Amino acid sequence: MGMGLVRPIRRSVQQRRLIPNPLRSTQRASYRWSFTPAQAGPPGRFSEGFLLRRLHTTTSGGKLIFHIFGALAEFERDIIRERTNAGLAAARARGLVGGRRHLLTPKEIALVKKLYEDNTPIADICKTFKISRMTLWRYVKGK
Repeated sequence: MGMGLVRPIRRSVQQRRLIPNPLRSTQRASYRWSFTPAQAGPPGRFSEGFLLRRLHTTTSGGKLIFHIFGALAEFERDIIRERTNAGLAAARARGLVGGRRHLLTPKEIALVKKLYEDNTPIADICKTFKISRMTLWRYVKGK
């Protein structure tokens, strides 16, 4: 305990005893979040002790800090979402389409469907166009 949390009581001249000073919850919260310039380290940097202190959500001050951090995180997430959507809209305006490219062109898809209807072996169709059976089924079923 630091000396700020205790107070000396004199029982006699020879004997001194230190007992904890009862602090209100606001004083305890402010003590946990306060630090002296000596603890701050070099200018412009926080000390590790300040950054590693626990956030006590049982106190009103701790709840306030917790909610402020949550609001900042939500704000940051919304900003990222807005920027992402704006970037996608700008790409669409330039004519770019997102997603993976199709393996086959529309002409090749029509040819695959015709070969399938003509009862060409599935293994031969897949080997010719270098596609898997699942891809063949997707093109044949029209999905």
